[in-house]
Amino acid sequence: MNYEYKIWIIENNIKVFGIGPMMLLAKTKEFGSLRKASNDMNMSYTKALKIVKNIESNLNIKILKRSSGGLGGGGSHLTVEAENLIEKFEKFNSEVEKAINQIYIKNFE
Repeated sequence: MNYEYKIWIIENNIKVFGIGPMMLLAKTKEFGSLRKASNDMNMSYTKALKIVKNIESNLNIKILKRSSGGLGGGGSHLTVEAENLIEKFEKFNSEVEKAINQIYIKNFE
């Protein structure tokens, strides 16, 4: 027997942040580009941008610093607020996972 769970940050009854958006931001940090991150995740750039705007508007924080193209090319970099959000969410998710594992072991093994 197995189990699954999903954790979301919800604001105004809207899912704002979870594992998927966290992975998108992590890949944006890795590639220095929201477009490259969305391509790597087989996601349209429009959807990725919508996710970022949803986070920014509902949590009232800036997530990305964007620079337009040109000779050196454009890119996207995470703000300090985005880094903090990811760090706090990872810690929270880890603690939830530990608690769920303990409950699962106690009740089903």
